Amino acid sequence: MNRSLTLIAAFAFSFIGIAQNTWTITENGLPAQHYISSFAESSGGDLFSAGATDGNNPRTPLIARFNASQQSWSVVQTSGLPTDFPISDIVSSHSKLYVVSYLFPSMIFESSDNGATWASVMNGFGNNIRRAMLSVDPVSGDLFCLARSESDYEYRVYKLNASNQWNVISSGGILDDIHLAKAFDVNSKGIFISCTSQNGITFKVYRSTDAGQTWNEPTTGLPSNYLTAIYENQFGAVYVSVQSYYVPKSQGNILFEFDGGTNQWNQMVFNVPDTTLEVVDFIQFNGSTFIAQDSTYSDSGSTDISQTINPLKVEQFAPPTFRTSPNPASDFIHISSEQVPVGLTLLDLTGRTVLKEELHGQDQRIAVDAITPGVYLLRVEFDSGVENTQRVVVR
Repeated sequence: MNRSLTLIAAFAFSFIGIAQNTWTITENGLPAQHYISSFAESSGGDLFSAGATDGNNPRTPLIARFNASQQSWSVVQTSGLPTDFPISDIVSSHSKLYVVSYLFPSMIFESSDNGATWASVMNGFGNNIRRAMLSVDPVSGDLFCLARSESDYEYRVYKLNASNQWNVISSGGILDDIHLAKAFDVNSKGIFISCTSQNGITFKVYRSTDAGQTWNEPTTGLPSNYLTAIYENQFGAVYVSVQSYYVPKSQGNILFEFDGGTNQWNQMVFNVPDTTLEVVDFIQFNGSTFIAQDSTYSDSGSTDISQTINPLKVEQFAPPTFRTSPNPASDFIHISSEQVPVGLTLLDLTGRTVLKEELHGQDQRIAVDAITPGVYLLRVEFDSGVENTQRVVVR
């Protein structure tokens, strides 16, 4: 899920992880004044957050890596980034990290050493761009950018090629109707853009299933409110969120899940710690969900995503979980679960099946010494017929 947000100096952002349906603050190690706009999981299996340390000038870029065992963040040095560079997006593509700032002109930087040093990657844009947003194709790992050109004030979709050159893959047509893009996401169901139209009032969602050649407008089921984010979870479900101050506090933060079969959206209820605050970004990592909201939060609450069947009935979705260790692994992976797993599939990031085995019992040990080192998706099926997936690293 990728978005660019205006930096607000007085706000600190809360990182919250799901643990047995309880929200807990996870801010240890971050500066007292911090603005977090984006999460990313690197190809090495590390969780990063990015934003800025405060809202004063200069707005110092902030990147932090999460230490799961200590439940704390360590700030990463950002050599090579401008001093005044509040980060609006951080993504991982082909073993590199990429960041962009929402300031004008937008600038994109890459790092091949987990954020320690950065270099500009702007070839191909030609003129200055602004309001740039980044997203990564979950299958190919390729990097995409949505940005507005300062030469004609029109939005274009770009793709970074192997020579570090940005090429335009989509322009004109429906993209000319975008007044201000709010979210940009490349996922298994296509390329999605949420935006306001040229009148600056109407909120829309555009979708392309052919790499930006043609676009449609799947808005059935969506309200005409401020759409803040588009996100695909590990189960392939695509959501768009509605900014919280448009939502009655009793309802929680509302998400809408996309149904590719009917090309429409179905309302969900996302129970977050504070229903009055905007959800900035959230990511699933190592069996937990991390969420950033636009103010410090100190209470706890439910974290289930529930589908509203009708106003009187809510079905909760809580998939079975499993634990893996060690991760990264070189010889074997130990899998344990409180529920009964019946099978596993190990897939590479292109979706190719590398290993498939039956499971018998709640504690299993799977040999991976013959697997080529890399990042994989480990999918476990349970006796209930439900599946869950985690990312694992084989060294």
